[in-house]
Amino acid sequence: MAGNKVINQHTVSQSYLRFFANKAEQIYVFDKLQKKTFPTHIRNVASGRYFYDFPEGLPPDEEGELPDQIVEKFFAEIEGEYPKKINKIIATYHMAHPDKVYSMPAFSLEDKMEITGLITLQILRTKEFRAGLVELHEKFTKSLLDRFIQEDESEFAPDSYELKIKNEFYSVLQAQQLANPEFLDSMTQTLMNHIWVVFVNLTDLPIYTSDTPIVKHANKDDKFISYGGYASEGIEIHYPLNSKFVLTLMDRRYFKDMEALENCFLPLDNVENIKYLNGLQISHAYRQVFCAEDKFDMAFDYCKQYPDACEEAKNRVSVHAFGRKY
Repeated sequence: MAGNKVINQHTVSQSYLRFFANKAEQIYVFDKLQKKTFPTHIRNVASGRYFYDFPEGLPPDEEGELPDQIVEKFFAEIEGEYPKKINKIIATYHMAHPDKVYSMPAFSLEDKMEITGLITLQILRTKEFRAGLVELHEKFTKSLLDRFIQEDESEFAPDSYELKIKNEFYSVLQAQQLANPEFLDSMTQTLMNHIWVVFVNLTDLPIYTSDTPIVKHANKDDKFISYGGYASEGIEIHYPLNSKFVLTLMDRRYFKDMEALENCFLPLDNVENIKYLNGLQISHAYRQVFCAEDKFDMAFDYCKQYPDACEEAKNRVSVHAFGRKY
C-alpha cells in the first residue's frame, strides 16, 4: 500500500491461487521464459505495479468524478467469491458416495451461472488478455490508416510507419472491455451454452495453473477461418480448480456425444491426459506456470519439445482487412 493505494495489483485472484499453495501461501513457479523454477508467496505472482490504474489527466465520468483505483477495488470486492464456488465443487465430490460420484451433478444451474461470471472476469483481467487486446487495436487502427493513405494517394507507404498505443493507456482499453455490458453478456452466454464437466485427476502428476489460468484448444483447423474463439465450433476451455480438479467447457456442436455426461465429474487416470492439460497451461501462460508441488520436469520437457511456446509471445492476433493481413 502507498497511503491508501494498492501498489501490487493481481491479474489472477489470490483466493484462487491459494488452491495451489501450501498453508504458508507458498506456491511453486516455473518461469517459461527464463526456464527456471522457484517457490514464492502468492502475493508475488500474477500481478503488476498499479496494473489497473488509469493515467492522470483522463476526463471525469458523468458524475464529474474519476473514482480512484476503481478496477482494483472491483476485483477486491469479488475476491471472496472464487473459493466459495471452488470449495463447493470439491466438497460435492468428496461427500458423494463412491458408487454415485460419477453419475451425480457436480454443480447446480445457479452455481453454473455464478461461476460463468467469475470465469468471464478472470479471462478479461490477465496480462495475456491485455496484450492481445492492445495488439488487436493497434493492427485494426493501422489497417484503417493504411486504407486512408491508399485512397488519399498519400506520399506515405503503408509499411513506412509503425503504430503503437502508449503503455499508460493499456489499462484504459482493458477497463473498457470490463465495463462493456454487451461484450460481457455475449461472453457469459457463450460460456453458459457449452457442455460443462469437471475432470478429476487420479494420477500422481499434479495439474498446473498459470498467470493465464483459463486456456483454450481449437479442435478444428482452417487456413482462412479461426476456430480459436470462445464461441467457435470445436473449442474446448479448461479452468484448473486445484491440483486434482479441472473445470472443462466444450462446444456443444462438436462434442455432442458428451451431452450425456454434462455437469458430471469424470475421472482421468491416464497421465497423458494431465500432460495435455498442463501443456495448454504452459503454452498459454503469459510467463509463469504454477503448481502446488515442485514437479516441473514435464514443463522443462515441454519447452524442449515446443520451444516457440516458451518464448515471449508475438503476433497474438491477426487482422484481415482490405486484402491484407496484419
